[in-house]
Amino acid sequence: MPVGRMLGAMIWRAGEQVVARHGDSFVLLSARGELVGRFAPSSFSDEDDRWRTAQRVVGTELQERTTIDRRSGEARVYEEKVLLRGLQPVDDEATRRLVAGALAAVESASARAQAERERVAEGRVTAIDGAYEALGVEPAQAALRRRIHDWDDQRAASLLRTLIALGRARVEAAVLEVFARGCLLACFESPADAATAASQGSPRPELAEEISALARALEADAEGQELSDALRNAAAFRRAAAELRRAAELLANGGR
Repeated sequence: MPVGRMLGAMIWRAGEQVVARHGDSFVLLSARGELVGRFAPSSFSDEDDRWRTAQRVVGTELQERTTIDRRSGEARVYEEKVLLRGLQPVDDEATRRLVAGALAAVESASARAQAERERVAEGRVTAIDGAYEALGVEPAQAALRRRIHDWDDQRAASLLRTLIALGRARVEAAVLEVFARGCLLACFESPADAATAASQGSPRPELAEEISALARALEADAEGQELSDALRNAAAFRRAAAELRRAAELLANGGR
């Protein structure tokens, strides 16, 4: 079935402009089929709350509603607003063709933009020498790579570089394991319990200081999160910092 035919019941006119549903989104087009605007659902987490924004057509209005889902299971409407008024459904062939062509162009542009975002994001990861090197702590490496890829997380990049340095320096397994635990906590992921006992090795004061500096940075991050009332994030950063300090202590004492 042609795209335009499928979209017939989901096209409206608003004055000289055209509104069309496109998946979960709505696009606003000019009378010539040029993209004027796009209204898309979104969500983000704020500690225990999840904020969700979605759009819908009600009568002759395009409305947007923002709700807050709380961890307790309670949900409440935070805001409702009207984005457009005067919508009238249309289903003529000319408008369907206009919308079908516009949506094809939107999808093509979106695909190109997504490919470029992926190229840039993966470039951030591969710019770190050894990002995919086998170090024996793949869960931590993968978590750090995801933070760098998805969020351009500079703290995660610093942690990954130090993790690679520790692996290449062949530090004691317990040191690498403890540091990797801290990395997972800094990525808001849960590490497994420590399984390797500390053993005697050579003190590495330069690496110990590098790790201590990262621990101080994570503690500063925790303070910033506390000022924003993001207490769970702050707790994760403090736990990560504690693991890093333990790794630094092990290195400074030769693994003991």
